[in-house]
Amino acid sequence: MDAGGAIAVGREADSIDREQNHEWIRMMTHTRPSTENGPAKILPPPKDFPGRLRQVGPSLILTAGIVGSGELIVTTTLGARLGFVALWLILLSCVSKVVLQVEIGRYAISSGDSSLRSVDRIPGPRWRASWVVWGWLCSTLISSSLVGGIVAGVAQCLHLLLPQVSVTAWGGIACLVTLGILLSGGYSVVERGSMLMVLAFSLTTVVAAGALQWSGHAVSPENVWEGLTFQLPAQGGLALAFALFGLTGVGTSDLFAYPNWCLEKGYARHIGPRGSQPDWYARARGWIRVMQLDALMAMSVYTVITVAFYFLGAAVLHRQGLVPEGGQMIDTLSETFTGIFGPWGYFVFLSGALVTLYSTLFASVAANAIMGLDCLAVFGVVSGDRPLQRSRWRRGMQVFWAVVYATIFLAFPEQPVQLIVLGGVVQTGMLPVIACSILYLRYRRLDRGIGPSPWVDGLLWLSGGLTLCVAAYTLVGRLVG
Repeated sequence: MDAGGAIAVGREADSIDREQNHEWIRMMTHTRPSTENGPAKILPPPKDFPGRLRQVGPSLILTAGIVGSGELIVTTTLGARLGFVALWLILLSCVSKVVLQVEIGRYAISSGDSSLRSVDRIPGPRWRASWVVWGWLCSTLISSSLVGGIVAGVAQCLHLLLPQVSVTAWGGIACLVTLGILLSGGYSVVERGSMLMVLAFSLTTVVAAGALQWSGHAVSPENVWEGLTFQLPAQGGLALAFALFGLTGVGTSDLFAYPNWCLEKGYARHIGPRGSQPDWYARARGWIRVMQLDALMAMSVYTVITVAFYFLGAAVLHRQGLVPEGGQMIDTLSETFTGIFGPWGYFVFLSGALVTLYSTLFASVAANAIMGLDCLAVFGVVSGDRPLQRSRWRRGMQVFWAVVYATIFLAFPEQPVQLIVLGGVVQTGMLPVIACSILYLRYRRLDRGIGPSPWVDGLLWLSGGLTLCVAAYTLVGRLVG
């Protein structure tokens, strides 16, 4: 190359660098009077633990959605099939992904960007939106089978409590009731409803797991040690085990939804526009600490409940050779309580299972409605500065997802476990995409002044690598199988 050509190339590279720097400056110094979720309401972050505790909420909605599918059905079924050998995988699944949740929450709070608007910035192929947005849309549509299986579980519970109404009718009624509740209010309705359901099923499950030790199905230290020896399940239980990795703890859909719930709660509005006041960084760090407490509290709750359900399946069902399947799924799962408390435990289980499963249906319709609205905004169908239009579209998305879940249930009423496992496998396959997106946002878009500490960065890379390995192992295993 001659000297003139080299100079031209150098100038072009300098021009690209300047444009990238200008884009970075525009992004980090933008000032907006409001976020998409309402006008800015700048508030100082709470400084003590009780004050922070009063501000938690978004993760409670995630917990309500997590526990019904992954914990009650898949976790208990895995314990019934495999015994205690997969306990380590459950603990790893619950703990390892919370750092991804915290980091995508950090970016959303500091930037004010919604979930899909954030990942729409990811480089790569585009067709009106980023390939990651399209990946979210495809995986969400396919994994809606999961909530269809949940509707089947809710309907079975209600039919066993009131057999005069058919299972099919109960499934439709459950979807209609969910729709009625969600259409009656906004974020506060979702948060309060989720909080009540989380409290109810947490109490029921922990009491039942504790009672194991005074029954004929006690869990011994040897059982626990067996579950912590890092054994891989037998081939027959491998797909279920890795579907569990996508369902227990925060899954793909939860990671996508969490930033939007943080925005709905108001964390970003309380920080205020970037550069609006000199203490912006202090407010940002304070509200991020609130979000971290929110995520860690939820992790503690769903980890305890997940382990409790796994012990119930391994200690009671596995020892009797019972595996929840088909139209008898709920009836078989009820053995976890009747084996401990006797006949009256059947109705205690049905009540607890109903609340647990229904919480997932409720939270899923709510979450996918705001994610659907987010998707429409990215595609330019809905405008962020037209609240009435957004409200109408949000209600429309709630109706849409309730109909989708009811339709899947009606099409496959006898295959709830298979529907849930399919959804879990799809979500596991999508985990590396969201993990890599979070890493990109962390290093290329996040304000450097509020970045995580080096040890959190290390955990973030470890979690991202783990999700990639599990997803690859799951998908290759499915193809080979």
